[in-house]
Amino acid sequence: MKIITPDYYQNFKCIADRCRHSCCIGWEIEVDPLTLGRYQSIPDVRTHITPEGTIALVGERCPFLNERGLCNIICTYGEEALCRICTDHPRFRNFYSDRIEVGLGLCCEAAAELILSYPSSVKWTSFEGAPLPEERAFFALRQQIFDILQDRTRTVDERVEKMLALCGAELPEKTSAEWTQIYLSLEQLDPVWRDILLAEPRQKMDDPLGFEQLLVYFIYRHLADALEEGGFRERVLFAALSYQMIRQIWSANPELSLQEIARMYSAEIEYSDENMKSILNLFV
Repeated sequence: MKIITPDYYQNFKCIADRCRHSCCIGWEIEVDPLTLGRYQSIPDVRTHITPEGTIALVGERCPFLNERGLCNIICTYGEEALCRICTDHPRFRNFYSDRIEVGLGLCCEAAAELILSYPSSVKWTSFEGAPLPEERAFFALRQQIFDILQDRTRTVDERVEKMLALCGAELPEKTSAEWTQIYLSLEQLDPVWRDILLAEPRQKMDDPLGFEQLLVYFIYRHLADALEEGGFRERVLFAALSYQMIRQIWSANPELSLQEIARMYSAEIEYSDENMKSILNLFV
């Protein structure tokens, strides 16, 4: 089975104690069965494991995250002692008949910085194999979308319009205020998110390269689910709406970088099954 990654993938590195939004704070940490067996044999680790096989947080904080912002498990036992979810984060995987496509999630600030500041058009590692017939059509259409989104002779808005036209999709006609109210009605992780959503948009700003990379990311990450669950058009619309909302939030909060806004959006929307379902249902 071939592993496919974006060409920036190998440049990713956890920034550990320099991270301002540690994935060791506020997230449930489920320990995989293999690691759970090892942890049960380590007394100072075993005491922090719940009967359900999760790490018991202390005030929303992983008990192994020390005052220096480093993981005591890594410091004491090495990276190989981490459970799978901690080893993998922020990676995601999409499975096809002839390949596994791996990417980095925007909810990680180091990943967001890497993806949105990447200067080149994203390319993927070459692969060999024979995809299923339905996947051939999927990959061909997805490549057309990538080509449109990476056409730097057009503005990003023009590229989005062309992508939607190709897929026979159109966003519902709503004002920015109406979209804001929809997002305010969703489950919220960080109280600051509400204030950021409510900030008034200002003048339209020039297209940064990060918006191209943002759209390519959303298509790469989310279209895969359409093969099993359906909803190809809905996931294309999700990418377009996400771009629109992140751009709106960015123009209204100039003190925040595009990378930080994308990270927050990812944590609030992409990493909430309930919120993803609510948004996709808007397009059904």
